[in-house]
Order: sequence, then C-alpha cells, then structure tokens
Amino acid sequence: MNTSKTAEKLSLSTGDIAIVGYGCRLPGNASSLDDLWGVLGRPHDVINTIGNERWVHDRLYHPEQVSGFTYSNAAGMINDVYSFDPSFFGMSPREAIQIDPQHRLLLQVTWEAFENAGINPYKLPDRNVDVYVGISATDYGTMFHHDTAMIDAHFMPGNALSFAANRLSYFYDFHGESLAIDTACSSSMVALHKAAQAIENEQTDFVVVSGAHALLSPSPFVAFSRAGMLSHKGHCFCFDNRADGYVRSEGIITLLLTTRRKAEENNWPIMALLKGTGVNTDGYRSSLLSPKSDRQSELMATLSDSCQADIKNYVYFEAHGTGTPVGDPAECNAIHNALQPGKRNDPLPIGSIKSHIGHTEPLSGLAGISKVL
Repeated sequence: MNTSKTAEKLSLSTGDIAIVGYGCRLPGNASSLDDLWGVLGRPHDVINTIGNERWVHDRLYHPEQVSGFTYSNAAGMINDVYSFDPSFFGMSPREAIQIDPQHRLLLQVTWEAFENAGINPYKLPDRNVDVYVGISATDYGTMFHHDTAMIDAHFMPGNALSFAANRLSYFYDFHGESLAIDTACSSSMVALHKAAQAIENEQTDFVVVSGAHALLSPSPFVAFSRAGMLSHKGHCFCFDNRADGYVRSEGIITLLLTTRRKAEENNWPIMALLKGTGVNTDGYRSSLLSPKSDRQSELMATLSDSCQADIKNYVYFEAHGTGTPVGDPAECNAIHNALQPGKRNDPLPIGSIKSHIGHTEPLSGLAGISKVL
C-alpha cells in the first residue's frame, strides 16, 4: 500500500547514527529480538483469528465482499493488548481506561528499550531528547462514540494521535521535539527519517523513535474488505504467485538512536549503524493507494549513491512486500531498476517480515528494521 508521504530532501549520513536500544511487542509472542528471531525461524507464519475479546467477529463475517461485513478475520495479534500498570507510569486507573492501549504500550515498550540499552533515561544530560512516533489508528477512541457518557476529561489527550509522542516526552521529562507522524503504512519509517535528520542536523544527539498499531475495531476490516485489499486465504504471500491481499497485524516497537561517538563514549551497545534515510512521494497520475515503481526506484538509487553504498556488498534487501498482486510486482521492478542489473555477480535476496507476522500497517517500517536487526 503506497501512502501520501511528506516530500523532503534526502537525509544523509556516513554511518554515524547508532541504534543502541530496542523494545517490542509483535505477533508470535515476541517481546524481544531473540523472540522475533524464533518467530522468523519457523516454517509457518504466526497469523491467528481475531478473538471475541476484541469484538464478536462472527456477527460481522461473510465469506464474500458484502456491504457491512468483512471476509477476513485473520490477523497477527499481540498478547495482552489491554494489560497495563497505571501506577508505575504515574496515572490513576480512571485516567488509564480513557487512554488508547497504543499509547499505554508505547510507555511500556519504551521503558524496556532503555532497559535493553542499559541507559537510565533520567540521567541523559540536558533532557534534549526528541521523540518521533509513527501511528495512524484511532480504533479505541471510536468505541467511546457508541456511549458518550463514558467519556471524561482524560478522553481527548488519551486518544489524540499527537499525545502518543507527547506522553513519552512528559513521562521521561524530555525537552526536544515530540511529534506523532501519520503517513499511513510508511508512518514509522518517516518517523525514523525525522529522527535521523534531527541527529544529523545536530538538533539533538539522542532520539526515541517508535511505532504503534493495535486492532481494536472491526470498521477497518470492513473497509479494507470492501476494497478487496485483504487476503481471502488469510496469509501474506509476499512475492508469491499465491498472493491475494494482505493480513492486518498489530505491534509496538521502540528504537533508541544516538551518535556513534556518544554510544562509544558511554559504552552503550551498538546494534546497527544507520547510513542514510530518504523520503519522497508518488505525486499525481498514479493511484492514491498503489505504488509507483519509478518513484520508488528513484529514491532507492539516489540514496544508495549518496551514501556511497556499493551494491556489490549488499547481502539482503528487506522490502515492504505486502503480498498484493499490485504492490509486490511494482516493488520488485523498482528494486531491480534501482540496483542496476549487471553490477552484481550474485543474486540479491529480498524478503518481507510480513510473510511471518502480517502487515502491521503504520508500524511496518520498523518491523522490517527489526527483522534486519
């Protein structure tokens, strides 16, 4: 699924941005990179069926594309999406119940990312830490619309997308930029791009970048079914002739980014180095919801050249790869053209984490990064 992305100049670096911390909740009961590695090693995916604790899905299911129904109840689910200890994060149960579980899980997973890095967030100097969160779903807030008497003073800050980032900055007393970014399926990747820019422009030397997505309402399932975008088979067959659409999934991921120098000075674990990021958009004369190969290829090629990355040294390419008959061929064509056939002696493996965990939509960029990590 292509998105309406903000057009920006390329953000370039020379490998001086380090990923030093990681936290997650992903399908397959994955709450760490070790857990995720176990999921990726399985010969099958971890797609399940939406449980009745979310909604009574049998009342909304129909095997055909029928108005008001979904033909797919398949989904990649995380455990205990509603579990939360409000007192740990300085809030009352009354406030917590009004807060979107995506926001609550961001607090938990970000805490775990700092634990993973061995960093005390309250001892970071000058508090000039930026926070960027990729998020787009508003499922939880819409459920209150059926009974407005349930809404209290905590409802708006508990459900507005902007507060997904602001709540992290508030809890940790961070004083830098705090932005929630909604560009649909590219949201968390654009958040990563903004984080890289902030470090490269010396706006800050430490960034929290996150993505969040939770499946809490049947409405998007109905809408995507009406559009014929979901898989009837209930699986993401990425780059596969069985592909017939994608499977919706959920998750939360937080990365901690800093300069390579700061990581080395503080003896923080360097999990990976980010060489460069870039963002563009398709523009007009293409479907709003479909990718345009030449724009994708242009961005890939320009970024590879600008980062002085030798295509011969590439060992793997993690693609978006949703498992749709429209998107996958377009992306394969873009990768093929961008990496200039003839410059490599060996084939370049490509893949997509969606074949294992499904399409986490606004989180999908950081999910792909997680697979590479």
